[in-house]
Amino acid sequence: MLANDDTAVQDLIERILEVTQSPESTAFYGKAIILLGSDTVELELAEVRYRARMNQIDSAARYLTTLLKKRMDE
Repeated sequence: MLANDDTAVQDLIERILEVTQSPESTAFYGKAIILLGSDTVELELAEVRYRARMNQIDSAARYLTTLLKKRMDE
C-alpha cells in the first residue's frame, strides 16, 4: 500500500467517524475499506448520511456496520 493510499484510507475513516461518532470501530472501518475498497465504503457512508438526515435510523454507527458486514459477506 502506498503512502497516498494510507492517507486516503485515514481520510475516509475520519469522515466515517464524523458521521458515526464511533471511534471504537476504527479498526473495523479500516478492514472494510481494505476488503471492499473505498468506493464501496463511500457509497454505504452516503446511504447512512442520507438516512440519518431523513431521521430513518437510530444509530449511524450500527447501520453502517450492518451495511458493511452485508457487503463483506457477499
